[in-house]
Amino acid sequence: MKKIINIFWQEWANIFREKGVVLAFFVAPLLYPFLYGFVYKNEIPIDIPIAAVDMSASAESRDYLRKLNSTPEVEITQKCNSLAEAKDLFYRQNVRGIIVVPSDFSDNIANGKQSFVSGYFDMGSFLYYKNIMTPLSMLSLEYGAEISARNLAAAGYTEKEINTVAAPIRYSGVALFNSSNGFASSLLPSVLVFIIYQSLMLGICMLGGRNNREKFLAKEINENGVLPLITGKALCYFSLYAVWVLYVLWFSPRVFNLPHFGNQFNLFLLAVPLLLSTIFLAMTISVAFREMERPFLLLLFMTLPLLFLGGASWPQSNIVPFWKAISYLFPSTHGVQGIIKINTMQANLYETGKEFAFLWGLSAFYFVTACAAYRLKKRVE
Repeated sequence: MKKIINIFWQEWANIFREKGVVLAFFVAPLLYPFLYGFVYKNEIPIDIPIAAVDMSASAESRDYLRKLNSTPEVEITQKCNSLAEAKDLFYRQNVRGIIVVPSDFSDNIANGKQSFVSGYFDMGSFLYYKNIMTPLSMLSLEYGAEISARNLAAAGYTEKEINTVAAPIRYSGVALFNSSNGFASSLLPSVLVFIIYQSLMLGICMLGGRNNREKFLAKEINENGVLPLITGKALCYFSLYAVWVLYVLWFSPRVFNLPHFGNQFNLFLLAVPLLLSTIFLAMTISVAFREMERPFLLLLFMTLPLLFLGGASWPQSNIVPFWKAISYLFPSTHGVQGIIKINTMQANLYETGKEFAFLWGLSAFYFVTACAAYRLKKRVE
């Protein structure tokens, strides 16, 4: 036990000997949550500029466009006389969408006929499309129901009959798990988990590169033995990142009003195997680096694939089975899914049993591989 404690404190000293390791272990987890949080603070794009082509030029069309302009998502910044004029503004990216009200808009409404409002959207970004299409669709439904009710009232229908005919099916939409429909609430919980994973991997691999360059690791193994050395180092990294888990996964969501609905004790329980599996994975591959700079290349290459495979931007259920199986080898995948379930969907440990089991399984597997890698290092050098 004394040997493990000595290794623990020695590894803490090693961390502060290298500026790059300090950046990975301290600066990255400290600043990245706030960097991403402030970038996506507004949650959804608002006041998206659009152009309106009012071919009807009637009181009804002006009323329709006024109501559309009053929604927070869009702002009619240009009123054009023709679709060609609006297209020119669109292609010069002065506007992100075009709304065209047809010339027969008012007449169709007066005669109780359908009238089609055309929308052209910038599909270069799905956020533009979503936040123009949504208010346009909702307004058209509400406006159509309002016009129908007005026409039926003029025809002498009672209020009960109007409610039955004008809106036979009423709906009530409830946004589950992301009440703001925000981009930050959808993406940032995954990114926060990945900050923990990536900075921990990078710091450990950089230390491994330094130790291998100076042939210090083989000396440590000979002096202390494989198991005490791995245990002491792992405890050092775990003690540091236990604090960062509290800061990144508990404090940051509250500062930026991200989803944090679940039992936080369950969150920390899931974080234990996440940290251990990440630590042992990093210790396994760290023996292959002989320079501190090399881990940047590997981890930079792996960052986006792992973020996507973890289900941050695409449902895991729709990932190709081969790549889904590959993703299961990385703790970040199960950490992202498990912590989103707890923090966003208010799941308990039983409901995150799959992720919990996988993380403990990876912890055991990578502990064995770390021991094997250290023993191989001892024999080679």
